[in-house]
Amino acid sequence: MSEAPLEQEAQAQEEETQSGQRIPWVTYALAVVCVGIWAGIQASGDPGSRDVMRRFGSVRAWDIWRGAYWALLTSAFVHVKFWHLAFNVYWLWVLGQPIS
Repeated sequence: MSEAPLEQEAQAQEEETQSGQRIPWVTYALAVVCVGIWAGIQASGDPGSRDVMRRFGSVRAWDIWRGAYWALLTSAFVHVKFWHLAFNVYWLWVLGQPIS
């Protein structure tokens, strides 16, 4: 008898996990997003300005209190300094691989 499709998929995922061949696509995607936003901020000419930060998703706390709740997520991807980007992407890599 043949196995149900869900059972086959579960078995395939289990085999991937056991062989260590799981690819952390979510971690890769988030790291690329962080680096891309950082590059965009650096290319803007004035990385620290409020307008540039707002354009890339970081707003003031007052704006969040007034309803810009989306910034609670998007501000996590905004990095101005290279060392900040490197540190956060490193920890995203370390902590994200086992999760994704």
